[in-house]
Amino acid sequence: MSGFRRGIASKSDLDQTRGAGENRSEGLWSFGRGALRSESSRIRVGAVVLAAVLAPGLASGQEFEVPEPPSLGLPDLPRPSPAAEERSDPEPLPDPAPDRPALEPTRQEMAALVEGFEGDRVSWRQETADAPIRMQAHERAADAAFEGDRGERFRFVAGLGSGVYVSYPLPRVPISRELRASVYVRSDRPGVQLLGRVVLPNDLDPETGQPFFVNIQGTIYEEPGRWRRLELTDLPEAVERQARILRIKTNQRVQLDGAYLDRLVLNLYGGAGESEVLVDSLRIEPVPADLIEGGRAAGGRVDFASDLGAGPLADGEVGVPEPRAAEGEGLIAGGRARFHRNRLELLDEPQRAYFPWVPTIIDAPGASVEELRRFGFDVFAIRPGTSSREVERAADAGFLLMPMLGDPLLGPADASRAASAAASYPRKDAVVFWHLGEQLGGDDLPDRRRETLSRIRQAAEALEDAGGPSSPLATGDVAGDYALYASRLGLDLMGVHGTPWGSQQQLRHYYHYLIARRDLTGLANPEALFWTWIPASAPPELQRAIYGDDPPPPWGRPQLQPVHIRLATVAALAAGYRGIGYRADAELTRASGRARLIELQLLNAEIDLFQEILARGIGTIHRYKLTLPPDEETGRPIDRNYNRNTPRKLDEPSEAWETLCVGFPTPDRRGTLLLAANFGFDGQWIPPQLANKELRLTVPGHTNVSAWEVSLGGVRHLERERAPGGVEIRLTDFGPTSWILLTPDLELVDRLRQSIASWAPKAAELAIEQAELLLRSTVETHSQLVLDGLDVEGSDQLLRLAEEQFEAARAGLARGEAEEAFANARRVSRPLRILMNEHYKRSRDDLIEATSFAHDPDVKVLLTPVSAPPLMSFNTLPQLELFWTSTIRSYPFGRNLLPSGEFEETDPQAFVEEGWTSVGYEVPGLRGTIDIQPDAAENARGSRAMLRLRVRTEEGQNVDELPPVQDRIAVGIRTPPIRVRRHEFLRISALVKMPDQQAPGSGGGVIVRDSIGGELMQFRDYEGIPEWRRVVLYRRAPEDGELTVTLGLAATVGEAYFDDVRIERAEQPSGTVPGPALGASPAVATPRPPATAVPEASEVGRRPGAGGEAVPRR
Repeated sequence: MSGFRRGIASKSDLDQTRGAGENRSEGLWSFGRGALRSESSRIRVGAVVLAAVLAPGLASGQEFEVPEPPSLGLPDLPRPSPAAEERSDPEPLPDPAPDRPALEPTRQEMAALVEGFEGDRVSWRQETADAPIRMQAHERAADAAFEGDRGERFRFVAGLGSGVYVSYPLPRVPISRELRASVYVRSDRPGVQLLGRVVLPNDLDPETGQPFFVNIQGTIYEEPGRWRRLELTDLPEAVERQARILRIKTNQRVQLDGAYLDRLVLNLYGGAGESEVLVDSLRIEPVPADLIEGGRAAGGRVDFASDLGAGPLADGEVGVPEPRAAEGEGLIAGGRARFHRNRLELLDEPQRAYFPWVPTIIDAPGASVEELRRFGFDVFAIRPGTSSREVERAADAGFLLMPMLGDPLLGPADASRAASAAASYPRKDAVVFWHLGEQLGGDDLPDRRRETLSRIRQAAEALEDAGGPSSPLATGDVAGDYALYASRLGLDLMGVHGTPWGSQQQLRHYYHYLIARRDLTGLANPEALFWTWIPASAPPELQRAIYGDDPPPPWGRPQLQPVHIRLATVAALAAGYRGIGYRADAELTRASGRARLIELQLLNAEIDLFQEILARGIGTIHRYKLTLPPDEETGRPIDRNYNRNTPRKLDEPSEAWETLCVGFPTPDRRGTLLLAANFGFDGQWIPPQLANKELRLTVPGHTNVSAWEVSLGGVRHLERERAPGGVEIRLTDFGPTSWILLTPDLELVDRLRQSIASWAPKAAELAIEQAELLLRSTVETHSQLVLDGLDVEGSDQLLRLAEEQFEAARAGLARGEAEEAFANARRVSRPLRILMNEHYKRSRDDLIEATSFAHDPDVKVLLTPVSAPPLMSFNTLPQLELFWTSTIRSYPFGRNLLPSGEFEETDPQAFVEEGWTSVGYEVPGLRGTIDIQPDAAENARGSRAMLRLRVRTEEGQNVDELPPVQDRIAVGIRTPPIRVRRHEFLRISALVKMPDQQAPGSGGGVIVRDSIGGELMQFRDYEGIPEWRRVVLYRRAPEDGELTVTLGLAATVGEAYFDDVRIERAEQPSGTVPGPALGASPAVATPRPPATAVPEASEVGRRPGAGGEAVPRR
């Protein structure tokens, strides 16, 4: 999320015209963004957020990281001319290793460099920092002296981070066993550390042409308020340890002879907030006397660096902070963003500093660009064919740009196309990423994948060579060969995308899927940066699968719920993805998409709030187990517990298996940011309540922290108590997601609370508006179902509870209680989700009940929402009941249009002649086979044979060298094409068996896919099917054409069996091919019109004009 995001816009804000009077909230969360700021009225969430909370009024935020090898190199520093304390040459020690050149200097007169900090000019040079910092004082002062008359004082305010660095330049001091450096320090915080930079002059970094260097850590200050000496000792051993890492990383010899210490560095950072550090009495010895010859003797002391004079700064050094990249790292997007180490950073122009950045990308053709920008998105995806006028509009609105250079016909971008775009793309100064193509690595044939990889690498190289004001960063959507695209020669940012909505992949499996793709690149590039697309609108192929070309009724357009977008976003962040892209359509900025757009803005603001932590990728993202307390009850105060499927003992806690909780270390490593989510079962379709009255969580490693739940409405304290090895937290009234901050810093919590309170009323307004929209939409679809006698038990009570929560939210906002108003508004959706889920389960059970196979009644049916597309969305459940389920009940299915699907023919050539074709993603080292196997088991079908798909390693191939997961069909077979007519209702079925389970998150398993439903609506199961089950897919032909069915296995090793594959038409009772009356949409063919008005919640549950009760279920 960018620092220039504006945050939350109220409905009243959105109704104002552009250029209306300013209404900006200044303070801790308000940061100007220069040219990137729109002139529309809003409350702005700051770029740094937590850092801003920690350090109000920051004037400059600098960044310096003590570099790790390989070196970028720094220019030689000016030589001092101090005096020296003479001493004799020490006796040389033996080499630490016989085969390594000695680090000892030759015999010569030695001396000591001593700095007393007595002059007027400061000696330490301020470097950049990785925390926002406002330096209040850097001076020589009498009350800062350890000995003598003066010392050097630093007083500053810092935000979240890990380093505030100052450096002391030295002559080239040779490394020896005797060499040691020390300085006296007093601070009001622990954590100050002394470091030294050692240059290795005999080996050059091949990327920069500069000598390698390593950073040696010294002692750490641990006693606040007392003078203590920090030391740097045992340098030869420390240098050797760092050199080993260099040898591994660079595959070079890395010689140590001639190594020298060229500067000392102090990390002044002791935590967020105000700090004071005093420095005095620096001493380095032994130093060759000729290095300091001609110095000014003064009682054995010299004013060393202070004698250098001000002079011009060498390139790469920082005096007055400037927004520039580290040496060797160019600015991108006109200097407003950069890729630094393994994270993205964005420039905060007023503060002249870069801050960690989690970008949010929006791809919504036809939507209002200005409206999208106002709702907090950072990057606008420019599809091929977009006019230059639209590009100008996006840039003028304040967007950074991501041109998509891949072409549906020409394929991924090549070097020529990339170079041409970098040279002549409109508003290229606003380009931050170049998107080179989709489905990279997804071709079935290895030769074509290698060709695509070479093409992408050449395109990325062309962008690097282009120079100019635009970004050189390349990205793309990767579907295979992940390690190759993540290598140093591949993409800068890896786009990896799953299917968090609509498919058969549960949300927990989606989370594991994303993690598994990161793991595949661990050896090639352990610091690769990943981002992902998340759907924010239902894909058009779903509406086409339901209605074909017929317009849907007003109530029947398939819709994602806002909670779908939230859960997918949380899953991606929890998996360590540091960029989120949303794909939507023009409806997003219209009335029908308003509830989803509000949810996206709330998510944008939350990511803004924590991006200082999320963007850094510090340490390991740990997972924690959430448990239900012994007396856990539902978060919904009505009789039935909709959270439980099975009973459990009331005196024992049990794991809340549908939940996920991960922890991100804070930059100061003193706390943890927890992210918890309730994914629920079937949450990718129509989720359940997703709430719990109480959950418990044990976090090891923390004993002196307090726990705070942070939302856009406010900060709430959570009960905690000590547990073995850590703390146990009680999370009450949970659902569906929660941010929890564990920290020992209560001042941070107070500042965070004060900052959120300033704009919580706007968040509450948006939450209330969204709740009203969801309540109205749910009642509209519910009323359609009630009109057809399809009510569910408890609907009146659920709607009444939602209304009560909604009225409580409005009343709270009127009283000025924004936190309570926000919480109540968010609770409105809980009883609505219960109602929707009850309708979903009733419709699913009705569909299962209507499905039967007279020729094989003993085999159980596997039927999920992908089996009937209207079951995937709550808005289309009336269409399912009115047309799909009633058609299945009322019309018989005819003969099997695919007689060879019984696999009784043993000659493979017969299948080839009929039109069966093999398909599969070829992986070197894997071998897929397709054959007909005898079936010895007795069955009602009288079948004697079955189809087997098998994947094995090639002879001599080590399975450990192959990718551990495989999400594309490794071996498969496609049926001959079957002619279908527009509006024909079809039933596809197949017996399936897969003895072995595939790994969670692999994306693999047994697959049944048809050409109408495509990959989104395919059946896929990875958990194993040990006994025969019948997979059923109902389809409505959208147009005249051909239908094929693909049977596949996605696995590294495994096998799957198929039998009795059937494609059947629903027919009139006379047996004729169905006409328009059978195939037409009920929006046209059904005489009953949809309801013209949405009834009040108290009216829902009874059919208008009917004297009796609606037919209840459950």
